[in-house]
Amino acid sequence: MQRMEGLRGTSLAAFAALASACFVDSGGLTTSDAGTTDPSSAAADSSPTTSTDPSTTDDTSAGPTTTDETTTTTTSDSDTDPSTTGAPELCGDGVVQREYGEECDDGLENADDALCTSRCQVATCGDGLVLAGVEECDDGGESARCDVDCSPAYCGDGQLNQSAGESCELNVFGVACSACVPARYVFVTSLTSKGDLGGLAGADARCQSMAEGAGLTGTYLAWLSTKYTDPAERFTQDDRPFILVDGTVVASGWDELTSGALQHAITLTETGATPELIQAVWGSCDYPGPTNYRAAVFSAVAYNGESLNDLNCSEWTKSIGEAIFGVWLDAAMQWTTWCSMPEGCNIPSRHYCFQQ
Repeated sequence: MQRMEGLRGTSLAAFAALASACFVDSGGLTTSDAGTTDPSSAAADSSPTTSTDPSTTDDTSAGPTTTDETTTTTTSDSDTDPSTTGAPELCGDGVVQREYGEECDDGLENADDALCTSRCQVATCGDGLVLAGVEECDDGGESARCDVDCSPAYCGDGQLNQSAGESCELNVFGVACSACVPARYVFVTSLTSKGDLGGLAGADARCQSMAEGAGLTGTYLAWLSTKYTDPAERFTQDDRPFILVDGTVVASGWDELTSGALQHAITLTETGATPELIQAVWGSCDYPGPTNYRAAVFSAVAYNGESLNDLNCSEWTKSIGEAIFGVWLDAAMQWTTWCSMPEGCNIPSRHYCFQQ
């Protein structure tokens, strides 16, 4: 009987030890979790089984935690998958999606030289894209080679393009311009008058009035002299060209104007018309052409812009006396110094006007 009790006690102790070992290997549970374990067998087990608790272990063999892996995966998916963000289809699908800024969408027909660009915007001048068959250039605005209307820039196209170095434009009537740089108009008056012009001030006023009446800009002075003053003293002297109102160059600047020879005679009035020849008996002041029809202009100015003498209708205040004339048909020295004629102040004549 005593032997049986001893065997039973030995068997129970061995079973408890075996059970404890099984629990640790299979799930990491401590022996304290098994409430039915024999206290004597627990005391006999010297293994520190409590170190396997997952809440306290820093063993990395179990891999990354569920929380870290889930967060990383979710962020990556939502940023790259269009189906989860509601992103629109790309421009070129043939559907105009105005809510995303599209103005047009011709699908495969979209192109940077087409009416609907590759960015699904309607082609317009100034967008930096050249529309085939419509625009000749498009630099996104004015440039040295392209005007703002998307046409090639060149002097004389009627559009002032400062990027191309233009200071003025040839085809803008009323603004003196030569080679698209500032110039000065010169004309012969359309109206005639005897020598009583009201002095130099009156003659200047006639020039200004006729210029403004024709739509010309600027300040104008008469090419006339008195004994004490003349164009060489009164006029602005620089290298701006003198031109007719149609753009024809008369002289490249003051120096050429006063050199004794012009590039072209001053043959147009302020309106751009050719003046009529004046019928008069000129005596010794003759010029090739129909008898008694002459192209005379009051002057009394030498080719260099200085005063000739006092043959100037009493300084352009009287219609009696002798006057010195030039010829508006001539480009040589005679344009300003042709001849003098007794009683010439009584002959209705024209005079020159120069923009300053």
